[in-house]
Amino acid sequence: KKKFLFTDQRIDKSDPVKINMLFSQSKTAILNGTHPCTQDEAVEFAALQMQIEYGEHNPDRHKPGFLDDLRVMLPGEYVKVKGIERLVYAQHKREAGLN
Repeated sequence: KKKFLFTDQRIDKSDPVKINMLFSQSKTAILNGTHPCTQDEAVEFAALQMQIEYGEHNPDRHKPGFLDDLRVMLPGEYVKVKGIERLVYAQHKREAGLN
């Protein structure tokens, strides 16, 4: 498995392959705890993932129970936090318009 070290100066933001690889590596590091984050950061990251994978927030669709397994969106330490899924959806709603 090939890993890249990215710095802000070296990221070619027009290269979707590099952006996807950076996102994938970051997601793995956040979810497995290699890169620790606060609960607020975890919620924001999960909301960005929702925006990427499911598009704009849809209140009829994106509500508690929509995600089968929160472990694909949040580090394990936050999965069982009461109300965390609602926080993710609320943040996802605020991400409206991001492409």
